[in-house]
Amino acid sequence: MNTVITIVSSSSGLLRNGLLGLFVIAMVVIISCTDPGGLEAVAGMEGTVLFEKAWPDSLAGAVIVAFDVELNLDSLDIDGYSVMDHFITFGSPLEPGLEEANYFIQLYPGDYMVMIIGLLVDPARLLTNEEMFQNIQNYIVIPENSAPRGIRIIEKSVNEQTDWYVEF
Repeated sequence: MNTVITIVSSSSGLLRNGLLGLFVIAMVVIISCTDPGGLEAVAGMEGTVLFEKAWPDSLAGAVIVAFDVELNLDSLDIDGYSVMDHFITFGSPLEPGLEEANYFIQLYPGDYMVMIIGLLVDPARLLTNEEMFQNIQNYIVIPENSAPRGIRIIEKSVNEQTDWYVEF
């Protein structure tokens, strides 16, 4: 009977010493890790969109879109002109009926043309259907009073835009 107690006692001592050893090793690893210096700053633009009137029933949403500065708005209706050749990125889709919305779009340093567009189809459907997305000019409404904004993003800075008033 003493032999069994000695084996159990020895096993629990080894287990206790093993856990203590693992704890010490873990603490050494945690303490010895170097500080990565923090997260790298981002660049982009942010602001608030204010919708001046009620959204028309035909709109399923809106989105802020960034294009390169070579986009020619006068050519949108010309057959064969591809808006997608100038597309850079877009912000989070905005639900219909909003009176205002804050936005942030992360961008690399450079010059851009940014605009708000109304979407005639569900944003999720448009943004996930490659064929529809390639022909985005067939599914958008450009607000009358929302001229594109030219912006310059400087390295590791956020371009804060003043309130952006939109009427569809």
